[in-house]
Amino acid sequence: MFFTFYLHTGGLALSNDTNLALLVSATAMDHSSGVAITPLQNGDGNTNALASPGSFRETDRTTTFAASVPPGAVGVRWGDLGSILLGVHMDGTPHITFARIGVFGRDSDGNEEQLFDSDYRSTGGDLWFTTGSSIVLPVRRPSAPSGVPGQSPEETEDQAKRIDLLDHVQYHAAHYNRSMALNVEKEERARQLDALTFPDGSTALDKVENRPLEVLGDFVAYPCADPDWSIAMRDAVAAAATQGSRLPAKNGW
Repeated sequence: MFFTFYLHTGGLALSNDTNLALLVSATAMDHSSGVAITPLQNGDGNTNALASPGSFRETDRTTTFAASVPPGAVGVRWGDLGSILLGVHMDGTPHITFARIGVFGRDSDGNEEQLFDSDYRSTGGDLWFTTGSSIVLPVRRPSAPSGVPGQSPEETEDQAKRIDLLDHVQYHAAHYNRSMALNVEKEERARQLDALTFPDGSTALDKVENRPLEVLGDFVAYPCADPDWSIAMRDAVAAAATQGSRLPAKNGW
């Protein structure tokens, strides 16, 4: 069995200080006794930090991560699962808030159940956590197995890994976008630049060298190969700064 967690930050998130981290742990709890059955682990076998490094640094953003029962641990049967204990530990940050928390569970046959879903913001306000805090998430009682064969354990594990990978890519999108932009094949980059046209009939390939310098947000910087165009752009930027107005549209340069 593995679980998918959806934690949507509220109005307070972690500082952008890279030394800070929020460690999320989860423990499956027995339905009858309320005692712990087993801690859950991520794809790296970590039971203390289920989410990817760098998570929870933006407000109003959903972080998704998968967790499973460690190999060799006591299995979690649907009928025994009563709640999940969610713990939070923060280094150097006084508190964080969550607007919504959701949990899905998937058994070894591929049967998926929505175990928990609470929209705290719409029912009284964001949920506050301080370091060392924990909350018991009472799970929805799963339906009886249908008996229809589903996913194999290997397929279930692969799905958990896909969720971890997508979460990693989402939170490091800037890094991957930069890498892809700077490593486009020269011929393809020339085609892209030549497709950007200006009112005088010229293209971006006529104005810049076909070698990227750096990625700035959604833009790629190139060395200017047209001195007159460079002067015109500098004059336009200076004029806009002096007048306190926005820069002209790109197709107007």
